[in-house]
Amino acid sequence: MITVIPEPPREQQSNQSNQSDQSNICHLADGCSVDFTDVRHLSFDIETGPLPDEQLQQHAPEFVAPPHPGEFDEASVKTGNMKDAKKIAEKIEAARQAHKQSVRDFALEVEAKRVQFYTNFISTAALNAATGRVLTVGLLARRDEVQVAGREGRAVRCESQSYLYSSPGQPSDAEAHELSVLKSFWDTVEESIGRGVPLVGHNIHGFDLPFLVRRSWILGVPIPVGVLTGSGRKYWNSLFIDLMREWSFHANHNYLSLNDIAKAFGLRGKAIDAGDLESGEVGICGETFHVFWLSDDETRQQKAIGYVLRDVELPAEIAERMGVV
Repeated sequence: MITVIPEPPREQQSNQSNQSDQSNICHLADGCSVDFTDVRHLSFDIETGPLPDEQLQQHAPEFVAPPHPGEFDEASVKTGNMKDAKKIAEKIEAARQAHKQSVRDFALEVEAKRVQFYTNFISTAALNAATGRVLTVGLLARRDEVQVAGREGRAVRCESQSYLYSSPGQPSDAEAHELSVLKSFWDTVEESIGRGVPLVGHNIHGFDLPFLVRRSWILGVPIPVGVLTGSGRKYWNSLFIDLMREWSFHANHNYLSLNDIAKAFGLRGKAIDAGDLESGEVGICGETFHVFWLSDDETRQQKAIGYVLRDVELPAEIAERMGVV
């Protein structure tokens, strides 16, 4: 039976089109569970961050400092065909002073390069299961179609429920927190596979699922039977639908980002925030997500939640447009 509900006012529609509805979130960490009633498909996305500093330091590659300028060598100054003794002396003296300055600046230069080296390491740590961790998983359950009674006739839309496998903020025990997220998510996957409910995402074959499995290996979390299939468990269960691979027709080329596919369909893209150069506030994106999620600032936390929600809404919308669910 199709339920008919009234269309929301246009002002409310406009607001909904510009931001994800955070009132419709179920926080699984608070004891609720995924309701599979009438669920047609699920979409999910993981959000990762670097390991806590004390663990990350153990994985950091060794920093190799640039060589010290050493003693000034007058013979190293190139004078070419210069014959004027005064000009030669001036050039050597200028080189001597430049060398003195480089010696004075050496310690600062080394420290700046050390900081940049470690910053670069941290910026990619979240992409590697050996140096990163799962901060949360977002999930969207799409249910049976609902007819909306509107001014222009009746349109059909899907009812949805959003889930988060953890809440923002700095956990007191990072490992226990991640263990809980992984176990809860695999419970959902196990039930989804058992019910034959598709799980949709973008680049989940290439990133999300391998990351989840590797972190589960490291932390000793059992992976449900059926996640990996085939001889040697080389293949993902066919219920995992990767939109990036669907778009490319399973070829190793013609890959598009989630945002680019969204643009092709005329959909609102990811909830990326460019930040504010004047105030120095960083913008939210995959690389900086952990800064917002782990913050104790409520405004930053809400931005992080909105980012996760859009990351699971968009694959669901695209999958329905593509007809792969």
